[in-house]
Amino acid sequence: MIDDKKLVANSEKLLAKIYKVNNHILPVELFDEVAACVVSINRLKRAKVLYERRQNKFGRDIQEGLIKRITTSHDVIQQKNGRNQKSP
Repeated sequence: MIDDKKLVANSEKLLAKIYKVNNHILPVELFDEVAACVVSINRLKRAKVLYERRQNKFGRDIQEGLIKRITTSHDVIQQKNGRNQKSP
């Protein structure tokens, strides 16, 4: 897959060449098309980042929940062991 930054940079280089060859005039349709592509790339990147954050958040929540349960279980066992040792 092509890197987003490279794609945008290549698009800008292509626009610059077209601008130079076309007597310093850039066709509006071409500019609009490239702008739409850049906006699409930014939307995809944002969606990707949000998806990764969601995945990471859920993963972290599950991991924290497991650690909390293990810690709580350990504390309960320690309390029971403490009571059992004090009883005799």
